[in-house]
Amino acid sequence: MVAIPLYFEGDRVQTFERVVVTACDLSTQVARVVERGFTEEEARHRIAAQLPTEEKARQADHVVWTDRRFADTDRQVEEVWAVLTRP
Repeated sequence: MVAIPLYFEGDRVQTFERVVVTACDLSTQVARVVERGFTEEEARHRIAAQLPTEEKARQADHVVWTDRRFADTDRQVEEVWAVLTRP
């Protein structure tokens, strides 16, 4: 398992058998970038430079939505893990 920021924006799309994307809505995404010390304008600019979340989700084999309750995220991770570790 490998975490690669900007995976779809790079040239590694064919490198892995399966791709899991973590995703959230735009307002949550902006808030998280602002929490890391950027202005809202800078956050929106950085996000706009990336492939839209909806497109990443469309290209992924699995999507874990992280803008919900922790319990929901945990459940999604467990479901994906069960699929990925199935014999």
